[in-house]
Amino acid sequence: MPLPGIYNEKTEKCLALIGLISMRFNFCESILRELLGVYFDESIQFEITITHTGNRSLGDALRTLNNEYGNDETKPHINHFIKWFEIMTEYRNYYVHGPQMEGQLDGEPGLIIHSSTAKSRLKWHQEVATHDKLTEVAKNMDRLLNYGSALLQATSLKMQEFLAKHGEKPSPLPEKPPLPDRLQKQIRFPTDDPPPPQS
Repeated sequence: MPLPGIYNEKTEKCLALIGLISMRFNFCESILRELLGVYFDESIQFEITITHTGNRSLGDALRTLNNEYGNDETKPHINHFIKWFEIMTEYRNYYVHGPQMEGQLDGEPGLIIHSSTAKSRLKWHQEVATHDKLTEVAKNMDRLLNYGSALLQATSLKMQEFLAKHGEKPSPLPEKPPLPDRLQKQIRFPTDDPPPPQS
């Protein structure tokens, strides 16, 4: 059972990491939008079209455009970025939107995540988002951001023109880093628990 109200230096650092993860994710989302813009001329109509488009639809659109019109050199890189972004979206949703309180679980201080789903069976997801777990998520978000930024520099005609104007060489495509593992949530089926003893 989680113990609420354990607010200390560790939980404060966890809350700061939540903010960092959220901010880095927003930056990665803007890279996704910019990569989609590589396939279009700059226009207000394009900006209007994508402004209220969600991440999943943006990713699907970019993947389709890339598969249909991308060149053989950049195609695997853009698809790699999309896949990585989708994996990190799961982490962001779980670790940014999931915590309900500071506290500890099984002696580990951090942020308590408790959620439930009931698509085929009632499932509870309950764990503590520790400083170590959140640090690893933040590091993976930084890696995605760095890869996406380098990829955008290498594929954007606008960026290449900017570099040439300032006497810089065109940016090469970055190396493709390995993808992080998909998020594994801790699952508990409450209906499998034995009933409480009768008094």
